[in-house]
Amino acid sequence: MSAWCVNVGLADCTALAALVVLLHVAVAAVPWFAGCETWLSLVLSSGCAAALPGALRAVPGPLCPIRGLGHADGVLTVTLAGGQRHPATVLASSRVLPDIAFCRLEVTGQMLDLWIPRYAMTAADYRRLKVGIRCPGAAAAR
Repeated sequence: MSAWCVNVGLADCTALAALVVLLHVAVAAVPWFAGCETWLSLVLSSGCAAALPGALRAVPGPLCPIRGLGHADGVLTVTLAGGQRHPATVLASSRVLPDIAFCRLEVTGQMLDLWIPRYAMTAADYRRLKVGIRCPGAAAAR
């Protein structure tokens, strides 16, 4: 039996999505307030605007392609928006902080990012998720 046995649907994280939008707007405004040339400010602000949809896709909610996570018998599965379950691999660039986990997953040959705040699942499931991200091989072996 696996130590990291979890099967959860992710709650929508509207507060995190709002924070992502506010941060993008603030960063896009910096060149204008810093007095950069107009063309440079426009380029930098456009880059921020172009990155916003990708950042929102990583936040659990209506734009995120990942709807749930599961792990049993050493296999991590991801439930996508259409309801299909696929095996996934946690990549080494995933990180865990006390209140949020950043998962970089490889699912069906594509890389998907997922930011999971602590409040998106129960405390016990979040602890199991943190263990699975920090040491996926060790958690699956137990």
